[in-house]
Amino acid sequence: MPDQTSPGTLVYTFVYGSKYSEKSPELQQWVQQIMTALKDAHPEVSQFKSTLEFNAWDY
Repeated sequence: MPDQTSPGTLVYTFVYGSKYSEKSPELQQWVQQIMTALKDAHPEVSQFKSTLEFNAWDY
């Protein structure tokens, strides 16, 4: 989604379960793979700055 406070920036939010922590290598690798696939499929997103947000969700 567009960042409401920083024009020209997209915010990507990743919600993860209690099995992982924000800094876990598995989660970081997963996010990297997703971002690479997104940019490969939609190269136009690379023209924007990006911010990654991580939100833990206990389910």
